[in-house]
Amino acid sequence: MTESLTQKSFVLTTELFSNDFKGISNAEFLSQAFNLVATDSGNNRPVTVSSAGNPSDKSFSWVAKDFDGSQAPESQGLNNFFSLATFRPDSEGRYKRQKTNFVAQWVIALDDVTESIVEGRITLEPSYVLETSRGNYQVGYFLRTPIERVSQADALSKAIISSGLSDPGASGPSSRLMRLPVGCNGKYSPVFHCRLVF
Repeated sequence: MTESLTQKSFVLTTELFSNDFKGISNAEFLSQAFNLVATDSGNNRPVTVSSAGNPSDKSFSWVAKDFDGSQAPESQGLNNFFSLATFRPDSEGRYKRQKTNFVAQWVIALDDVTESIVEGRITLEPSYVLETSRGNYQVGYFLRTPIERVSQADALSKAIISSGLSDPGASGPSSRLMRLPVGCNGKYSPVFHCRLVF
């Protein structure tokens, strides 16, 4: 996991992947992703979702919990997700992943990136790469300055998808979730434990 987003002569390949990132907790990951010092303005927060089972099942719980910097889901046996954006609470103080509550997008993420895409097509050094199933990855970029307009976030997402760098189902960045490094992918049996490789 790196902090730099400076454009250099870079090509992402699986040869750059390693197991050196096992000690990074979800709380540390989120604090870096959302630059919590910079986001400390009122009650605007990212949210997390943590639940057992298969996310494809109708019974899966997608209840969101706000992350204030002090607690994050850390169980390796649960599906742990985070939002790409921060949200303001609604009138009842609850945090919901809705456009009406969107404040800013702090992370750009490519979803369902296969090894064929990794090898040679990604030429901007990412902040992290997370293996979410065997040979499948999520590639993310932490922004120093967030995107504050939903229309801009949506336009960027559509451009990434149309280029073939991300799964078409990964649209709607203002409410999109991505997986956290500590956790599992319950779509598989046995479950696949996510692995931060870059």
